[in-house]
Amino acid sequence: MLDDTALLACMAYVDLNPVRAAIAQTPEESNFTSIQQRIKALAGAKKAQQLQPAKILPFTGYKPHGKPSPGLPFKLFDYLNLVEYTGRCVREDKRGFIPADLKPLFTRLNINEQDWLDVIKDFNRHFISAAGSPEKLSRWAGKTHRKWCATHQSLHLYNKLYNE
Repeated sequence: MLDDTALLACMAYVDLNPVRAAIAQTPEESNFTSIQQRIKALAGAKKAQQLQPAKILPFTGYKPHGKPSPGLPFKLFDYLNLVEYTGRCVREDKRGFIPADLKPLFTRLNINEQDWLDVIKDFNRHFISAAGSPEKLSRWAGKTHRKWCATHQSLHLYNKLYNE
């Protein structure tokens, strides 16, 4: 791949192959794809606290200045939206596509994108020593003899994201 556009196009092409072949209706149903792994990690993040799968290169965002990123130079949500948008386009030369009447990906995962972005925006600042639900943070703090391990703002954002 000679540039970022080519990389994105190749990734989206591969991740949408099962949808285009009418083997799967959505990216999250597309077995053996990196997008399915990413969506599973994202959907399970409230339990596992891992935003992206460990076995594939993570999205780290574009950094125009400074050292090159140790991952893919895109944002995870941007990529998921790109694949969702591309998968909804009907192509005459392919059997499958994401149906127009299907809810958007973040709605299907029951994730409010803005709340999610608020939580992960400054993740390392919000969750000082550990990350998780308030209950799990409390148990962890007790086991490690700490008085606190997350900011009040973090707990508020976490509760807003998963309890509303």
